Amino acid sequence: MNKIRRVMIVGLGALGTLYADAFQKTENTEVFVLVDEERKQRYEKDGRILNGEKCSFNYVLPKTSDAEKEPMDLILVCTKSNEMHMALNMIEGYVGDDTIIASLMNGVSFEELAIEKYGAGHVIYMVYLGDGVKNLNGEVYDTNINNLFFGSLGNPNDDEQVGLLDEFFSRAGIGYGIKEDMLYDYWRKCILIVSFNEACAVFGTDYSVFHNAPEAMTLAKGLLKECIPVARAAGVKNADEYMDDISAAAMNIDPACMPSIMQDRLMKRRMEVDILADEIIRRSRLLGLKTPYCDMVSLILNVINKQNGF
Repeated sequence: MNKIRRVMIVGLGALGTLYADAFQKTENTEVFVLVDEERKQRYEKDGRILNGEKCSFNYVLPKTSDAEKEPMDLILVCTKSNEMHMALNMIEGYVGDDTIIASLMNGVSFEELAIEKYGAGHVIYMVYLGDGVKNLNGEVYDTNINNLFFGSLGNPNDDEQVGLLDEFFSRAGIGYGIKEDMLYDYWRKCILIVSFNEACAVFGTDYSVFHNAPEAMTLAKGLLKECIPVARAAGVKNADEYMDDISAAAMNIDPACMPSIMQDRLMKRRMEVDILADEIIRRSRLLGLKTPYCDMVSLILNVINKQNGF
């Protein structure tokens, strides 16, 4: 592959809609949005709303046979956690020898599953960092598309893929960064969400809670502390830096920032506790560690999920 020209988006939530629209405006790029039949009919009828304007995309269905296989250059998965396994199966007909698979999902589960199914040579680690995207009532509002970060973990093809993504995002006019220690930044995002974003969801508010009621930091820092040994066990060499690094970063976030998990609570959508606190609990148990703060947050948010029918 010389350049990324055929791009597939899976999941049209806030980030999926944002980047499908941005890529669709990119020169010499074909964009496809992979959906099931029900969503295809609904989206073709109603479209998606981004910054108050209706977006139309090229919706395609999963391939049902090898004869139909239609490889993509880049597949970007932006689903919620309950659709993660389904998305991995749906993309199979679009994964060719050179296809790059990346995810903007929360948590640290997708990449491991994608490598297990398709091999490390297809998967690049990528994160979105920012607070400018809102998805309320199915309408997406964004103030910043310049928040993509990716980098090599030493997997097969990583360096080549980093170069291809560098050229593509530059051509697309999207702000991005290439990380030298991608594993650190990958886990950094997850831990920030587990600690501060989930705390927002528990308290039912935005980031202002950490300024107006500093006692809220007790919960956030308790969650953060429980994540550090899990990240260290996953190979993050300087995981002890997370406590000061993430705490300082959180206090620099706009107090009006409402993280996506809090948006989900507000709109009575399913919160992704399964790939956040629950995943830290699962990994901690394998290490013989206790997680009282994660246990408490898991209980509270899963009860709210159940009350909302999930």
